[in-house]
Amino acid sequence: MTNQFWLDECYRKKLIINGFECLILRIRERGGHLCGYIRIPKDHPIYEIDSNRSDIWPEIHGGWSYDRTNPEDTYDTARWVGFDCAHLNDLSPLSDTQRGGIYRTMEYVEKELKEATLALRQTEKIKELIANNREPRTITLYAIRQKSTGFYLPYPAGSSGRGGTHVEPVSPLQSNPRLFTLERAAKSSLTYWLGGKISVHHSDYGGEYDETWSTKFVASRRADDMEVIPVELKLP
Repeated sequence: MTNQFWLDECYRKKLIINGFECLILRIRERGGHLCGYIRIPKDHPIYEIDSNRSDIWPEIHGGWSYDRTNPEDTYDTARWVGFDCAHLNDLSPLSDTQRGGIYRTMEYVEKELKEATLALRQTEKIKELIANNREPRTITLYAIRQKSTGFYLPYPAGSSGRGGTHVEPVSPLQSNPRLFTLERAAKSSLTYWLGGKISVHHSDYGGEYDETWSTKFVASRRADDMEVIPVELKLP
């Protein structure tokens, strides 16, 4: 990356935007890209709504890819949603495996958070969307397919979906394809898979917890041989 102005950016930024607690973090162990997060209050009408519901949640760069507790403090059990800037068209500045795309700056992430929180302030509109949008009888899911073989990436063997970069395409007769509720989630998973096998090593130094991330490049994985395809699931 010839223009390294990102080096002048901070690694963490905490903000209050349109009344919402927000956080921007640089994920150094996964390539140095930025992620943005918003804390959702319990009394907000969208609090109980799955962030996969794109018909109700506001748009965000790459889609909402994080929906858990505080990304920095596991003791904070409040609901936080977030997005990342590590998609197919994004550039992770510290990654050796991503050589194309656009680097999403701190200013860009803050702008996305401002637009999303502005939409979240419109609580009456959100209540109306919730009332008028029921679960569809046909659900569209997404799978990752290898074009040359017709094989699919299966579910990883690890717990909580871990180990997704260590699988290889297999016949659907051998193992069920891994299905994603959002196309952007499937594309994000494919991006990590194309980058290589990601491993996490945990260490405990006298109560000091640490983890080290490493990526092993796999030459046989080619972006032009992989695709994300829709799969329709019809409910009774």
